Amino acid sequence: MKMLKEQIMSKKIKIVGPTVKTIWGREVDLNQVPESSIPQFDGYEFLYLKFKRMSDFMENPNSSKSLSNVGVRANNEKDEDAVVALYSDYVRDGVDLNYPVPTMTEDGTLIDGRGRTHAHIDYDQEWMVFGVYRPTVNLQEERRVLKTAGLVANIRKRPARGNSLNDYISCGISLQSQGDLGDTDTEIEEWLCEAKFFEDFPSAIDKTNGLVTRVKNAIRKKTVSNINVMKVGEVIEWCNNPSRTGFPNVDSKSVVILNTKSSDYLLRLLKQFQREYSLWRTMEIILWTTQSDYNKAKSDMNNVQKELENEWIERNRMLGQSTAKGEIRPIPWTVLGCVPQFEDEGQDLNSIELISPEDY
Repeated sequence: MKMLKEQIMSKKIKIVGPTVKTIWGREVDLNQVPESSIPQFDGYEFLYLKFKRMSDFMENPNSSKSLSNVGVRANNEKDEDAVVALYSDYVRDGVDLNYPVPTMTEDGTLIDGRGRTHAHIDYDQEWMVFGVYRPTVNLQEERRVLKTAGLVANIRKRPARGNSLNDYISCGISLQSQGDLGDTDTEIEEWLCEAKFFEDFPSAIDKTNGLVTRVKNAIRKKTVSNINVMKVGEVIEWCNNPSRTGFPNVDSKSVVILNTKSSDYLLRLLKQFQREYSLWRTMEIILWTTQSDYNKAKSDMNNVQKELENEWIERNRMLGQSTAKGEIRPIPWTVLGCVPQFEDEGQDLNSIELISPEDY
């Protein structure tokens, strides 16, 4: 009778490998998993459930796409919001197309709601439960459509800053890096049409103004030849440059352009601030980043600002340099924003748009 029941259940939900393992001190029987608790994803077909040893997973975590979202509520109902989150995370993070059957962690009542990857790692859990899915769509096309739609949506949500060529360059670089966008003129121009580039930059329809060429070259050179990428420690300074017009309302004599990775140079600048504090007026700093992703650029910028602020406070305390009230002297600089590095060598850097921290 039990064997017959297992056969019936296994037809409903296919299981590969052992059906029962001890997880969190109790037996988990995959035969008892209700079909309603298996998340379904648009564009993916559920294949089977399986157990996997944590030690095997940790040896090669990239072989399994493990997500830490909860896809099942405590009452065995599907959490539709989490299913959407699982799918969007999966597509956003990319898929190794060498693996025809990507896998993801199942969570919820199967293992007392504690089946997330970090919980397994923290508590040295031996077994994990995986749901295995097979894509039924062209993943490259799917990622391209979703990323392009996300680019358009993000631009529309930033009316204060407006759109930027760098928005399209960054997205194009990301797509090319995953093989979702070709590098010919025709392929890039077709994608720019998909991304509504010509709606945001109607003047680009006139090919003579060079906007399309600028975007295409920036995408290609960043992903194919990887030239013109600022090296660690490299610094660009603009001082006493009255011809620079790219940053309105900024006094060019007080501006220093710094690579976000140039921590040594930043600290040398900090020492100079301290030695000549009375001679310095407020310095304005623009950080230069090689990151093509806004979140990574923002993280770089925040880390540099925090490093400078912490060092300033610590040095003033050690040297006893404070105001009459015993307060730390005000920081004599302002970080104006962050500029992505996407330009060709020799190009007029004055034309590069400044992206303020608030606009990320």
